[in-house]
Amino acid sequence: MTVLGAVTDDGDSFYCWTEENLTSQQGIWLLGALQERFGEELVVFLDRAGYFYNQSIISD
Repeated sequence: MTVLGAVTDDGDSFYCWTEENLTSQQGIWLLGALQERFGEELVVFLDRAGYFYNQSIISD
C-alpha cells in the first residue's frame, strides 16, 4: 500500500492511498486534490519520485 499526504502548518491534513504502483496520472490527481482542498495559495514540496517527475506536471 502506498500513502501520500499533506499537512498544513496549522495541522489540517489530507491523505490518499492505493494498493497499486503510483503513476504520473495519480500524481497529477493528488496535486489537483490538494489545490481543491487547500486553495490557490499552496506550496508543495515534491521528491523526485517518477509519479511527480513528469513533463506534464512540470510544465503546468
